[in-house]
Amino acid sequence: MTNKWVLHRAGLINFWYYDEQYFEFADGKLLLRGTNGSGKSVTMQSLLPVLLDGKKTPDRLDPFGSRARKMEDYLLGEKEIVDRDERTGYLFLEYKRKQTDQYVTTGIGLRAKRQKNMDFWGFVIFDNRRIGRDLFLYKTEKSADGTEKIPLTKRELANVLGNGGTVVDSQKEYMELVNKHVFRFESMEAFQELIELLIQLRSPKLSKDFKPTVIYEILESSLPALTDDELRHLSETIENMDQTKQQLEQLERDEQSLKRLCAQYRAYNEYMIAEKASEWIKADKQVKRLAEEEKQWLAEEQEKQAHLVALSEYIQTLANEQDVLHQRELELASHEVFQAAKEYERVQQEIRDIHDKQQKLLRQIDEKEQLERRYKRQLEEDEDRRYQIEKQLTQQVEDLRHDAMESSFSSHALNEADFARQRQTKFDFTVWKREGQEYVEKLEQTIALWRRHDEMKARYEETSKEAGELQREVDELRHEEAKWLELLENEKARFQQEVFRWLEQCQDVSVPEPSVQLFLQRLHELYETYHVDEMKQPFTEAYYEALNRKNEEKMKQKHTCTLLEEKIASKEAEWNQWKTQKDPELMRDEQTIAARAELDEKGIAFVPFYAGVEFQDHVPEPLRERIESALYHAGLLDALITETDVEVTCDRVIVPRPVELAHTLADYLQPDVDEGCKVSKTRINEVLQSIVLADREMDGTFMLHEEGRYTLGLIKGHAPAREKALFIGRTARKRWRLEKIAALEAELHELRTQLHEGTDMLKQLEQTIAQITRWFRAFPTDRDMRAAFEEREKTKRMIISKQREWEKKNEKLAQLARDWQQAKQTLREQTEGLDLEFSKDGYEQALVFMKSYMRGLHELQMTHREFLHLLDMIHHRTEQLETLQQEIDETKGERHMLAKEQQKLELKRQEIERTLQLMGAEEVQAEIQRVRDRLAFLQREMPAKMNERIALEHELKAIREKCEQLSVKETFAKRLAEAWKRSFARELSLELVELHGSDWLEKAKEAMQQYGVLAKEARTSLVNRLNSVFFQESANLTEYRLSQEPVAAEEDNLFTDIELDEEMELKVSGWREKQDRIVLLLDYKGQRVSPFYVLREIEHDIFLQREYMKEQDRELYEEIILKTIGRILRSRIQRAERWVKDMNELMQQLDTSSGLVLFIQWKPRTAETEEEMDTKELVELLRMNSRLLKEEDLQRVTKHFRSKIHRARELLEERGQGNTLHQIIKEVLDYRKWFSFTLYYQKTNEPKRELTNQRFYQFSGGEKAMAMYIPLFAATYSRYQEAADDAPYIISLDEAFAGVDENNIRNMFGLVEQLGFNYVMNSQALWGDYDTVPALSICELVRPKNASFVTVIRYYWNGKIKQLVTDEKLAAMMRGGSH
Repeated sequence: MTNKWVLHRAGLINFWYYDEQYFEFADGKLLLRGTNGSGKSVTMQSLLPVLLDGKKTPDRLDPFGSRARKMEDYLLGEKEIVDRDERTGYLFLEYKRKQTDQYVTTGIGLRAKRQKNMDFWGFVIFDNRRIGRDLFLYKTEKSADGTEKIPLTKRELANVLGNGGTVVDSQKEYMELVNKHVFRFESMEAFQELIELLIQLRSPKLSKDFKPTVIYEILESSLPALTDDELRHLSETIENMDQTKQQLEQLERDEQSLKRLCAQYRAYNEYMIAEKASEWIKADKQVKRLAEEEKQWLAEEQEKQAHLVALSEYIQTLANEQDVLHQRELELASHEVFQAAKEYERVQQEIRDIHDKQQKLLRQIDEKEQLERRYKRQLEEDEDRRYQIEKQLTQQVEDLRHDAMESSFSSHALNEADFARQRQTKFDFTVWKREGQEYVEKLEQTIALWRRHDEMKARYEETSKEAGELQREVDELRHEEAKWLELLENEKARFQQEVFRWLEQCQDVSVPEPSVQLFLQRLHELYETYHVDEMKQPFTEAYYEALNRKNEEKMKQKHTCTLLEEKIASKEAEWNQWKTQKDPELMRDEQTIAARAELDEKGIAFVPFYAGVEFQDHVPEPLRERIESALYHAGLLDALITETDVEVTCDRVIVPRPVELAHTLADYLQPDVDEGCKVSKTRINEVLQSIVLADREMDGTFMLHEEGRYTLGLIKGHAPAREKALFIGRTARKRWRLEKIAALEAELHELRTQLHEGTDMLKQLEQTIAQITRWFRAFPTDRDMRAAFEEREKTKRMIISKQREWEKKNEKLAQLARDWQQAKQTLREQTEGLDLEFSKDGYEQALVFMKSYMRGLHELQMTHREFLHLLDMIHHRTEQLETLQQEIDETKGERHMLAKEQQKLELKRQEIERTLQLMGAEEVQAEIQRVRDRLAFLQREMPAKMNERIALEHELKAIREKCEQLSVKETFAKRLAEAWKRSFARELSLELVELHGSDWLEKAKEAMQQYGVLAKEARTSLVNRLNSVFFQESANLTEYRLSQEPVAAEEDNLFTDIELDEEMELKVSGWREKQDRIVLLLDYKGQRVSPFYVLREIEHDIFLQREYMKEQDRELYEEIILKTIGRILRSRIQRAERWVKDMNELMQQLDTSSGLVLFIQWKPRTAETEEEMDTKELVELLRMNSRLLKEEDLQRVTKHFRSKIHRARELLEERGQGNTLHQIIKEVLDYRKWFSFTLYYQKTNEPKRELTNQRFYQFSGGEKAMAMYIPLFAATYSRYQEAADDAPYIISLDEAFAGVDENNIRNMFGLVEQLGFNYVMNSQALWGDYDTVPALSICELVRPKNASFVTVIRYYWNGKIKQLVTDEKLAAMMRGGSH
């Protein structure tokens, strides 16, 4: 049976109108009686529940809940009655173990001043000391009015308690102390809920607030809710799942962002690879084309060279022929016909020359007109191109303006204006580029600062998270430490009880109360201040004291036994001596014995006086004793009587001197010697006659008086009284000898009896010592207590370690915060004046725009250079056209003049022909003509051939120059193709596009085949789309630090050794422009990687997270809810059902005067949503073993709890801040809300009905009280089930059971007794003397009107009779009722 704490005593010191008042409880029960104003309510409310939790608020002090009464008023008293402005007082409750004399006291100290805040301190005494007995809460000082009691201050109390108690300053600490030492609820919330319920129960009278619905609420709240510890794993798992879900949702959002980004980035990369492939293939084709062209020109050169050789030989042949013909012509030249023919030939030649010139001019006109048309067409194309370039320039400036605005580049406007003014002329971009580059560098510096800032922030947040995690670990360790502390305290309480039981097991060891108190003090500080041996020391000292005492007793007893054995041996020897001795002899000196032996050896006859005489028969016994005693005292009894006078040594001899006619010993004694005695009777008679019996002295005579007086010379004496005469007379000596033997035998028997008893006692002492030793060795072990302490100390060390780690982390956090703020301040200073969003993203976007701006500026410069070049071309072509048109006009005029001259020559030729005909020299003329024709032919042929040779030589020169140009172009083309190949290879090396070709060219062709369509799109369009997606998704991917990393062109210039013409410059410029590309990088696991890699990893993470979520979901609903929470819920529900059943049985056993019987039903509610199950069905499934559930049932239960948890999340979102998921889960999984209480009642010969509010109002006052109190008692009892097994079940009732009839009050007291409540009740009318109450302390408070004192009249009800407590004995009897 549990050794429970019970209320044993309450005390009020210097409080209200009490000076020093103690209230004794009888088995934990106290009833306060009195009229209105007597102070019964004040007394009770000052004790309960104030001394349970230390709260002193006015609503606690008034059973009606008003705030009119204040603790200060109670402490100081009413101003009108006592003129007191300052006071210190104490209230306390003393608890006692029901079965042992163990005590613990809790109390509060109060110090009040009017119009000022009241000081409070709480205390607990745990070392078995008792107030008013072992210590006092006041000190006494002498005053003019006598002795004055002055309450202890808080510091004085602490000094008095020392290690045997604890003093605290706050209400919370006091409440924790009471819970720790008395109730030991698992949580302070449970303790607080109990106290709130006690306050409701205390209500003095039936209230309109009390109705069945309110009772249902109280009953519901009285059931133990799921504790934080029980729900912690569930809520942590759900929070982890929520975090996982949030992480998954974030990953999915990141995935979508990355997919959008990757889609555009992929298109961009495909374009870039296609662009590089296209340009490389084009360049490669150009190389091949140029090589083929060069080959053709070389072949043509060889052909022309052979033709030139043949032509030179032919010209030489013609020259030889010409020389011969010239000789012939000279021979024919003398003929007159020749002269005419020569003139005719000259004219004819001139006509032919003019005709040739005309044809040449016609060809020139035709060519120039064709050239004119080409120039005009080219001019038109140039003008169109100029328009396009101007439009492109305008667009580029617009783009620059947009980028400048987005990047807040303020210098753009001025540069744009300068450019606009000088747009048609050569413009120096140096300043513009320098300012832009400086701004880019400033942005890069700012971004570097932002990165440092974000790094600081990330480190701060990470450190903050780590600090939070450490704090959580510290909190968990503190919680664990509290658990170990609670276990330690429980083990201490158990150990304390075991020690008290151990103390009761040995009555031979007396442990004084101070030693017990010292033990309790040291037990309280065991292992911290005191070693277990030091704690045990008071008992060790008592043990050794008892052991030493018993050993001393053993030694004494052993010595006594030894003495007895010696006495027995001595007595046995004496007995043997008496047995063997004929007559008893007086004690003699050994020298006397030797002297008498010498006399005997000498043959001298002698006899001791006592052996030679005998009393005459008429002498009475008293007189005989007096005579013998006087003779013995005078030294004559053993003196020698000799037959003759002899000299003796070391002895005495009686020399006879008979006295005649006197009263002598001869009148009382007569000679009596053996026959063998040599001393004669005459001699003996003479001796008797020599001793005179008289009252007066006689000179020289030994005088003897019958009263035992004697005179011997100078000596007078009186013999001490003896029992009787022992030596004089044979009979006397024989009788004495026999008596002596009998006495010795009796004495021996007594001694042997004493020895036996002593031996038994010695054995008993040895057994007691062994028992004491066994008892001491059986001292309860502290193993469990030490284990709990060591675990707590281990946890404390871990707390200290974690706390230090947390403090270091906090210091680091503070430093990081300062660094972060410094970085932020530096950023603000650096960015002052910049109209940009104050964020890294803002500046990164600005940098992207600014880099785009710089690329655009470079493109603008190139476009402007092209524009100026085009303007020069247009101007040059216009001048060429004008010159050509002028040349055409001049050629046409020249042809007109030639036509006129040709006409004149034709007329002249006709005249010469007529002259020649008239001369008739046809043959001469024919020869001449032949020669001339041949010479004319040669003159034509040779120059023609010469011209052909010259032309051929020129053609060869041109071909050679062309070959050289082609060689340069081919070299350039090869370099350009190599450059594009490198670009293509570098693009491939980025691994942003996957190609499967076996070599570079195949991969390039594959790229063109797959992505060639994209290459037709404008580069700027793709870049703009990519930038748009980049900026859009940057906000979604901030944690990945998405950034654009431009890839610069190759630093190796492949064209340094080639003199580039304008066309080459444009191609190289185009190549360089297309080398720039954007690479997107993200931070992932400490590395800078591509979006495609992150997307793959995130898709994998999403897969893993989903699998983990499935596992968590399975664990949540199968492992945690069904097996863990389900088991707890099942246990709580079954416990509640048992409780309802027990209460129903209890209530049905009650015999009310009206025959009213109450019933409680705890009905399961129906489901709130379609996803949830009805409570009845759910409970049935929860009662089953989860492993035996069908899959269908498992899914239904899972669906039900999933709906509950979903609802918890919704509530958390609705309520917002101030609520935690743990709180909401606790609320949603509150099984008490799944059921509803319903009260039923039944009266005699009536059916059972539900107790509705309306029917409740129809009840009589007593029935209402029954219907109210019974459920509330049940609720309170339920609350106490959460406390420790040995906790007292305390209630208080103001105006107890008011309105309930007498018979029902008896039953109510019986119910309170059955439930095992300790209580303080007050009432005007009740005495509580019912047979259902086995013991009750009754205190009647008497306070005359407005008196400043209260008189307490005490009664004790023992279950049968009520007695007035008038003496300490009855008070002790009353106190004994608690045993």
